[in-house]
Parts: sequence; structure tokens; C-alpha cells
Amino acid sequence: MARLSQQYTRERFGKTISMYIPLYLTNSCTNSCIYCGFNHHNPLPRTILTEEEIENEYKAIKKTGPF
Repeated sequence: MARLSQQYTRERFGKTISMYIPLYLTNSCTNSCIYCGFNHHNPLPRTILTEEEIENEYKAIKKTGPF
């Protein structure tokens, strides 16, 4: 099954690696996922970005490359 899946993936996408940079709008969360740094129980300041801060983050990400 793994080989068949790999075959279908290569047929559809070729030999590529997709990369992305996430744009986090907030670190405010009510979940307690043990693997996540934004876990509700982690004692850290919570923030929600303003529209201006979001735009600044987007511009900084855009400067890093073709993502």
C-alpha cells in the first residue's frame, strides 16, 4: 500500500517538496495538546495580532523567499 501511495503521489506531484511558512495570528488557545507550545497550560503571555501586525508579519515572510 505504501508503494502504491508513493507511486500515485509522484504521478500527481512529481519529485517535489512543498514548503510553507505558517502565519500565526494568535497564540491564544483553550486546548491542552501535550505536543504544542501554545498549550493552554503553558504559562506564557497570550497575544492576538492587530491588522497592522499581521501585515508586518506577512511582509517579513514574503522577504524570506518564494513561499
